[in-house]
Amino acid sequence: MIKRNPSAFLSSSDKFSEALMIVKELSFDPSSSLFCSGLTTVVGVDKSIREEKMELYKSFGWSKDDIVSAFKKQPQIMAPSKEKIKRMMDVFRFQIPKSTAV
Repeated sequence: MIKRNPSAFLSSSDKFSEALMIVKELSFDPSSSLFCSGLTTVVGVDKSIREEKMELYKSFGWSKDDIVSAFKKQPQIMAPSKEKIKRMMDVFRFQIPKSTAV
């Protein structure tokens, strides 16, 4: 973690402690690289921005459980800007054909 993202250690001790508590509560394995990725993502994205991004994902039909599950598998889903998330979600959104009444 120090090698990949040393800036995570430059944050305030309160912010780092809060981020550490969050990834522990989400049951990240401290020996896995996902733990480091989750920690650096949480440290790097302010709480208010993370909440805004959660609401954005919900606007695409994701539940809180969906978002948490995705974050645990790929913590970087909270890293892109809200605008980039919108663009990516629009690419992956699909249209369900309207049924035609007979």
